[in-house]
Amino acid sequence: MSWDAGPLTDAIKAAGVPVVSVSVNSKIGTVQIEYADAATPEQRNQARTIADTWDWSDEARVVRDAAAHPERTDLRQQAAAALQICDDYLTLADAATAAQVRAQVKFLTQAVKRLIKRLVQLD
Repeated sequence: MSWDAGPLTDAIKAAGVPVVSVSVNSKIGTVQIEYADAATPEQRNQARTIADTWDWSDEARVVRDAAAHPERTDLRQQAAAALQICDDYLTLADAATAAQVRAQVKFLTQAVKRLIKRLVQLD
């Protein structure tokens, strides 16, 4: 389970609730919300509802991360495909011809370059 208060804070702020901070006590599973003076009772109730219904599971965190950063999801898929190609090649490498080795090295080099360029663009 991920007890990072950052995504919950972001969700509460995205709902338009003025908050100063949100903290989580993972040992007892409580959320403390410090509201800005401008927060109305309705906004405070809304923030409390968001906090009380927040899904802290790792699966939910992965879904939230993917929604917040779709470019990373695509990058992970490309990396996983490149790794599968590497595994497939290593299975056949001992019997490969020189031309097949050259072709595979060229392909992998191009794939790695694309992935590195995408990683650099993320920041």
